[in-house]
Amino acid sequence: MPWPVPTPTELIRRQEARMEAAILVARPDASPAAVARAVRSPRGVIAALLRVQAMELYEVHLHQAWWARQYLPDTAADELIERHGDIWGIYRRAATRAIGLVEIIATPGVGIEAGTELQSPAGVAYVTTEGGTVTVEGTLQLAVEAVEAGPDGNLDAGTALSLDASIAGVTAIAVSQEGLAGGADRESLDDMLARILARIRAPAHGGNAADYEQWVQNSFAASHVRANGFTGGVTVVVAMGTKAAPRVPTSTEIQAIAEYLAGQAPLGMSDLFVLPVTLVEIDHQIAIDPDETRVREGIAAALAVTYARDAAIGGTVRRSRLSEAISSADGEYAHQLLAPADDVVMADTELPVPGDLTWGSL
Repeated sequence: MPWPVPTPTELIRRQEARMEAAILVARPDASPAAVARAVRSPRGVIAALLRVQAMELYEVHLHQAWWARQYLPDTAADELIERHGDIWGIYRRAATRAIGLVEIIATPGVGIEAGTELQSPAGVAYVTTEGGTVTVEGTLQLAVEAVEAGPDGNLDAGTALSLDASIAGVTAIAVSQEGLAGGADRESLDDMLARILARIRAPAHGGNAADYEQWVQNSFAASHVRANGFTGGVTVVVAMGTKAAPRVPTSTEIQAIAEYLAGQAPLGMSDLFVLPVTLVEIDHQIAIDPDETRVREGIAAALAVTYARDAAIGGTVRRSRLSEAISSADGEYAHQLLAPADDVVMADTELPVPGDLTWGSL
C-alpha cells in the first residue's frame, strides 16, 4: 500500500489535535474552545513547540522515504547503484584503452621490442604490447594499446604515428586498416542500471548465456552481446560502441574478448567462439501528414530511440513498434509505413540499425 509523506502542515495539525486531547484528559473541566485557543494561537509557546517538533518529524519522514527508494535499484540514488550492482555481480566498467594493430615500415631485420612508445599527431601515447622483427619485405605488424583509457585513444586507419625515441631503420608507422578502437569512458550509471535490471530479469546460472553477456560487459565497452550455447560450447556475438551507435568490433577486440572469456568459462567448456556482429541497415519508406522538415526530424529521432532501446542481436524488428515510434513524433498527424512491409527477423549474428529514410506525403 502507498505511504504518502505528510506535509509539515498536516503534521502540525496532528500535533495540535493530540495536544488538545491530552490537555482535556488531564483537565476535563477545561473549556475545549479555550484549550484550542491556547494550543493553536500562532504566537503561543505551545504552538511554537509543536511547529518545531513537526518540522523535525517531517525530516524523519523524508529520510525514511529516501531510504525506501534505495531498496530497489531502479529508484536508488546514484551513489547506491554501484552497491546494488556489487550484490548482483554487475560491476561498473572502468574506462577502457584503445587497442589495435599498427603497420611498421623499416629496414629488414630491425627489431621492435614490446613496450616501445608511440605517439599520435594529437599527442596521445601508445605502447606496443608485443615485439617483433621486420620481415624481408620491410614490414611488421604489431599490437598496440593506448597508455591512457578513454575515447581519445581511438584512431582511424592510416593515421601516422611517431616513435617517442627514434629507432634506426624505421621509416613509417601507421594504424592498420581496422583502426585503433575500444577506448571508452567509464560506464555511465544509466547503462550500469540497465545491466543490473537485465541481470535480475535473466539470472545467471553457472555459465549460461546471461553469464557470458555479463562477463563481456563488465570489462569491455560492448553495446550488445548474445551468447548461443550448444553441446560442449558457446558462441558469443559482440557489438561494440553504444546502444545508439553500435559498431563492428575489430579483430584485436575480438581476440581480447576471447582471451578474457577463456579465463571465465566453466570447466568442461571445450569450444568457445567469439564473433563480430553483422550490422544490418533497415531502410524505411514513410508517407506522412504533414510532410514537413520538423516532422521528418522528429520521426527520425523517434526511430533512432526505438532501435537503441529495442534492437537485439538475433532479434526481430517489429513493424508495429516502428509505427508506434512514428506516431509519437511531435507534429505527426497521420502516416503510412510502406517499408519495411513486415517484421524483419535477424540471423543469430545480426543486429538491426536504422538505414535510409525515404519520405512521401499522404
